[in-house]
Amino acid sequence: MSVTKNLIIQHKEILKVVDDISSRLITDELSKDATYIYGLLLELSDNLGAHLRQEDEALYPALFRHPDKHISKLAKIYIEEMGGIDKAFKHYLSGWPHAAVIQEKPEEFIAETRKIFSTLCERIKKENSILYPLLTNSS
Repeated sequence: MSVTKNLIIQHKEILKVVDDISSRLITDELSKDATYIYGLLLELSDNLGAHLRQEDEALYPALFRHPDKHISKLAKIYIEEMGGIDKAFKHYLSGWPHAAVIQEKPEEFIAETRKIFSTLCERIKKENSILYPLLTNSS
């Protein structure tokens, strides 16, 4: 399986967890029990971490070596941007260290979650439509 096909599959898995969490962003429910959603958050973190490692190990090195300088420059822009998103996601996650914190502040959790998910989903959309085809179409 090509690197980009596997990364796209990982995107689908990440988006499935994002959708699952998003469908459960209900203040009343979270204030009673956030255990399940916290487990989903940990699953998302694991999936995202594995995905970023694969990009760092396989995708970006191939793009950096690409003979088309436009592609290698674009890859540098994307990796720098992703570093910011990764840092923001880790910061977001650190604010919700366990289910009880989510239960104490469900409205805040919902607002922060929607914001970080919007950023993450936009990034996935850009990678699928712009970045990954660069490697696929130029091979």
